[in-house]
Amino acid sequence: MQPQRGRGQPGHQCQQKQPTPKLEGKVVLLNENQFEVKIGYHMGLLQLFKSVPSRNYDPATRRWSFHARDYDTFMRLLRDADPSLKRELKIEPLPPVIASILARRYRPAQPQHNPPQSSASAAQQSKAQSPAIPDLAQLGSVIGSDLANSLLPFQVRGVQFVISKFGRALIGDDMGLGKTVQAIAVALYYRANDWPALIVAPSSVRYAWRSQMLRWAGQALLEEDILVLDNSKALTSQSCHVPITIVSYDLLSRCADQLASRSYSTIIFDESHFLKNPKAARSKAAVRVTKNARRLLLLSGTPALSRPAELYTQMSMIRPRLFPGGFHEFGQRYCDPKQRAWGTDYSGSSNMPELQLLLEDSLMIRRLKSDVLDQLPAKRRQMVVLDPTSLKRRESLSGLAKNVEQSANENRSAAEKRGLLLEYFHGTARVKVSAVKQYILDLLEASETRKFLVFAHHSEFLDELDSMLADKSVDRIRIDGRTQPEARHAFAEAFQTRANVRVALLSITAAGTGVNLTAASLVVFGELFWNPGILLQAEDRAYRIGQQNSVCVHYLVAQGTADDHLWPLVQRKLAVLGSAGLNRETFRDAETAYLHLSADKQACITDFYQAMVDEDEANKALFESENGVPHQAAADAETEGDHSEQQEPLAKRYKRTEIKKRKEQLQLAHFFGPSAASVASPAASASAAAGSSSSRLNVASNSAKAQQQTQNDDEVDVEALLAGIPDEEWDFDWKG
Repeated sequence: MQPQRGRGQPGHQCQQKQPTPKLEGKVVLLNENQFEVKIGYHMGLLQLFKSVPSRNYDPATRRWSFHARDYDTFMRLLRDADPSLKRELKIEPLPPVIASILARRYRPAQPQHNPPQSSASAAQQSKAQSPAIPDLAQLGSVIGSDLANSLLPFQVRGVQFVISKFGRALIGDDMGLGKTVQAIAVALYYRANDWPALIVAPSSVRYAWRSQMLRWAGQALLEEDILVLDNSKALTSQSCHVPITIVSYDLLSRCADQLASRSYSTIIFDESHFLKNPKAARSKAAVRVTKNARRLLLLSGTPALSRPAELYTQMSMIRPRLFPGGFHEFGQRYCDPKQRAWGTDYSGSSNMPELQLLLEDSLMIRRLKSDVLDQLPAKRRQMVVLDPTSLKRRESLSGLAKNVEQSANENRSAAEKRGLLLEYFHGTARVKVSAVKQYILDLLEASETRKFLVFAHHSEFLDELDSMLADKSVDRIRIDGRTQPEARHAFAEAFQTRANVRVALLSITAAGTGVNLTAASLVVFGELFWNPGILLQAEDRAYRIGQQNSVCVHYLVAQGTADDHLWPLVQRKLAVLGSAGLNRETFRDAETAYLHLSADKQACITDFYQAMVDEDEANKALFESENGVPHQAAADAETEGDHSEQQEPLAKRYKRTEIKKRKEQLQLAHFFGPSAASVASPAASASAAAGSSSSRLNVASNSAKAQQQTQNDDEVDVEALLAGIPDEEWDFDWKG
């Protein structure tokens, strides 16, 4: 016989255990104005649903939905329901933060019957609830009228939004909508009480940030007030007193402890999606550095709304107490977690309308180009100062610049002077290419879908970019002076129609006309050019009929190079044309700070480049330099004719052309299938072999041998030439 258990024994507790609920469900937000209850059928619950004024039943889904203003009503009815009904149901409510947003939105205005005890207490209570939002005039009195009046209406609204969130927010505007200038306005607004400031940005744009800060801050900042960190050694005791520090993400990871100890009051993260991985060193460093910041502004044109897990770090930095349960709480609600053999998979998404409401109400302001297109100029230009630490062998240009200056006082021929200028221009390309490559990589990382055009002049410059993109397995097209006419059209079509083809590498002179590339609204100039008409034609590959967006043009400028002289020249040339009514374009509205140079030095070299544009012979040499012909070769071509590409053996020239054509065929086959490789016929290539290089170089020649080779082009033994090409010459670096 079993002994009877008393009330204090475990057996009695098991008998008193509450029954398992028969039905489980949850409340989910359908959109900012509507919620539904996901649960099975229950007669008692049905009667409760019918008590809600805005009830709506969908026979197709068998779900009940309600207006968001009735959420509190529904939850009150559920709390007051019969105990027997509550025992049979388990309904998960909306998160408290979402419920508070809905309550705030739909709370009826309550008249104040009892005035506050004192005006001081009322002001203190109002200040605790939300800060005063400045209008444009008030904003201008703090940040400066020049900056305030330069802001477009939607940018003013962006600044006001950040201020309304106590300086802690995410600006998620599309690329090209001026996130940088909005961030600078916010930083200047808090300058009086909340500096020093820290700006974290991709390495390639650190000096662009410095340039923009100096431009818009006016007299509030001097050059020595901004420290751009190139290494950890720059963090000295003296640098503690610098108002603004700019650091890259990589250096942030290495110097997190030192930066965290400085307690920056205002911190800006440019391209904050770099923090998408919570486990990455840069993300952990960012959390540590921002722990004591009063103002925190994140900027991202691609805030990863379709991958909520990538938003967690950014959201938790802005609002640390938003998710008390940490990433697990966030992931369970918004990442549609799945159990795998190796653990929990948080790569999915769930309750997205709810997350969007949370972001837009509490954390983020986001405008697409289509939302503000009526406020945007059709074309916007920005001069981007490249990171000096990424410029390779810049000191090698000092001698070239000196040679150009000295030639002004020497009895040198025009051809020799042009040669020196071309060598300076060509040397600049060699110096800039590494920094431009890093800038392009940052663009690719910033967005996985954005298309853009990259213009350059020198073939070897394009070669470097092409090789880098191939190593990264980035689908791209390339159109330069050697591209067959049939392939030009096919490549343009691939860029326009294929989502995976993200980059178009283009020669400024060879692809500046006759190509429609409106699938991109971002144009990047890796090299400058002294003829503004050529630049405008290149810009218009994207800015033409069929373009649905405002076009953003980035001119990448390297200080201490020929760019110091080319950029002012382009501005000056367009200003002259505009004053004569011949050209309405201007580069003076470009978001840029002028480069600081010796006036005499700039005038000397800039005037030399000006003279080149004014001479027909110089224009000929200008096109010669596309293939990187050294200045002496360009000069000798007019007299001796020994260094021009026209003088190389025909077999070698034909072989090079065939290799280029073969690469194009393989790329076209990748885009459109094997049949597309026949777009450039073998018959056409023989004549193109001689014609393409001569038309591209356009170098005068008096060599009888060269003329004889040109006359005998039709007699070329094609099979013999192809047979003589080594196998390794046919290798190509295209990676589809």
